[in-house]
Amino acid sequence: MAVDRTNGSAARPVRVLVVDDSAVMRRFLQSLIGRDPTLKVVGVANDGRQAVDMAAELKPDVISMDVTMPILTGVEATGEIMRRHPTPIVLVTAEEGVREDRWVMTALATGAISAIPKPSFEDRNRGLYVSALKSAANARRFMGRPASRSVGTRAESALPPRRSTAPRLVVVAASAGGPKAIERLLTGVTADFPAPILFVQHIAENFQVALVDWLARTTGLVVDVGGVGRRPRSGAITVAPEDRHLVVEPSGEIAASSSPAVNGFRPSATELFRTATLWRPERTWGFVLSGMGNDSTAGTRSLISHGGRVFAQDQESCTVYGMPAMAVEAGAESVHIDSMNQMLRELC
Repeated sequence: MAVDRTNGSAARPVRVLVVDDSAVMRRFLQSLIGRDPTLKVVGVANDGRQAVDMAAELKPDVISMDVTMPILTGVEATGEIMRRHPTPIVLVTAEEGVREDRWVMTALATGAISAIPKPSFEDRNRGLYVSALKSAANARRFMGRPASRSVGTRAESALPPRRSTAPRLVVVAASAGGPKAIERLLTGVTADFPAPILFVQHIAENFQVALVDWLARTTGLVVDVGGVGRRPRSGAITVAPEDRHLVVEPSGEIAASSSPAVNGFRPSATELFRTATLWRPERTWGFVLSGMGNDSTAGTRSLISHGGRVFAQDQESCTVYGMPAMAVEAGAESVHIDSMNQMLRELC
């Protein structure tokens, strides 16, 4: 275990905690980080338990977390860190293991920002590793932000009437911790739900197949990837395509757009929420679930101003209370995830 407790100034480098059970890999990752003046290793740990303890002590800006380790695995350590002191975490695992949806979806459900293959001594994935650390650290400024207003932890008063105002469209946004939240949101929701469900989940590249398969297994609903020129099915989930915006056309059909990223996000929940105002916004419900960042904030404001309703997962039930907190500031109603689920189940 190695520690650097220096704090630096406002312009200090991003402080990284490196966690890996291989001494060779720890040294290699440290060398990669050391080549970038905007990054600095402040500690190294060789198992998940040390990672949990050092995260609390050092408060790094980002954690590079191996997956397969003794005592606590990287996934287990991620879950514990996110419960105790949320920190951006990048799961780093073997090239072949990164594609296993069991690891990927469990890691993302516990709150990891992304899961990437380990960089190699032959230059593969080195740039991806460094950029993933920087991107994750940038999300830290949106973590744990207190909400300026709330409808209450469980917000029973926020529950809308049943069929009289049933939505014609449901749009959902999530980032870190989102898979677990969407599972809780849709538990018990059946195929006779009266509206299509459009879903933007920030996820690492090449993991969309894992996300779609996992959603289909855990919800029992039909899940597909957004395409061009078709009307989404009620009682089914449509996931934003990789590196494309999922948008709603004025006709009610959906499309995949390659327009520029919105505040660094493509797909962007803000773009989904904004385009939802083009078709029956007064009968559209938006849900902003666990996640870091500010995606969906502008879209939340737009949807509400056009007569839609937006519900943000409350802090008690969130893995990462960043996106929902900012949605509340934009006018969303703060609701416990179990109450959100009740709202949807009552419409089936």
